Amino acid sequence: VVGQRSARFMVEEDGGVILFTTSISSLGGSPEFSHYNAAKAGTANLVKTMALELAGTGVRVNCVSPGPSDTAIRRSCRRRAHGEVAT
Repeated sequence: VVGQRSARFMVEEDGGVILFTTSISSLGGSPEFSHYNAAKAGTANLVKTMALELAGTGVRVNCVSPGPSDTAIRRSCRRRAHGEVAT
């Protein structure tokens, strides 16, 4: 919704950039993260579609897809995915 409203304004103003954040998780699945992966894949597809729809209007639509960050939560999830008991 925000992207659509921004796009309308930017078309009227002769251009702009809409930038979304996805994840490398949008490229494939991983155990116990189906909801996250599906949401990020949907965002990546939305970006592609909006870019095609807005081509020629001066509005660019892109996304950044950062990789994983080493956090305590990520390490815990990785241990659970591999059947290890958290200590």
